Amino acid sequence: MADDFSSAEEQPSSKAVKVSGERQTGSIVKRLNYDPRNVPNGFDNELPDLGDEHPTREGLYFFDADWRPTAGGYGDLMLNYSWIQDGATKSELRASTIEAPLSSNPNYILAWDNNLTSYSPEDPVPTWWATVKTLDEFKAQNTDNKYSVKTNVNAASGEYVISGRVYNQNSYKKPTISVLETVYWSQESDAITETLTVGELEQPNNTFGRDEGVALRWLKTDAPITREGGYWVVKKQYQYNDSSDPFLEDSKGWPFDIYG
Repeated sequence: MADDFSSAEEQPSSKAVKVSGERQTGSIVKRLNYDPRNVPNGFDNELPDLGDEHPTREGLYFFDADWRPTAGGYGDLMLNYSWIQDGATKSELRASTIEAPLSSNPNYILAWDNNLTSYSPEDPVPTWWATVKTLDEFKAQNTDNKYSVKTNVNAASGEYVISGRVYNQNSYKKPTISVLETVYWSQESDAITETLTVGELEQPNNTFGRDEGVALRWLKTDAPITREGGYWVVKKQYQYNDSSDPFLEDSKGWPFDIYG
């Protein structure tokens, strides 16, 4: 009984293709003679090169292989094929929430998380208190310095709460969007190159229809490298930022001075 694949008689092969959405994977199983007393020689000679196309299925490429010894002096060599090839990319949109300061909400007003105080309990609540968003706006309205803005009020200070804070919280759940982009590389050096721009402004291949703004919308926040089949896999994460400064033109997104 032969223990060398190159001299072994190849038994009839079976083929299978699996379809998941628009992505296909496939396999070819070769049943070969081998000597169970020894590790088969010539294993590498039976393997296609990483990324070689499937002999009968266009768009499928060699990914990895499994060797499964069976009874009776036979073994199954399973050649696995996938849509993945060098540089192949898949994207995933992730929508979640993060804890953000209440003051970062676009509808924020000072009254949400601040008390309006005065030294006289008879002072009325001014109409502008329901609309001021910043301390600068508050100072512009509070011309006679009658009122103060306090997060917490000390009873010993002699001040009275004219209007209590609307919400007893300082943060809120802010919706956030990120894109996870998985890239497959046959060379480790290509995968490492992907990590060099972490912390910088970079746009993913697929923005899922999000506004690209002035190229400041996306920040590359993560890029770990793992091994999958014969490939080096980089899972890059991009954080989307749709915030803007109403006083600055083209200011939407991440600050260029910091991340550019």
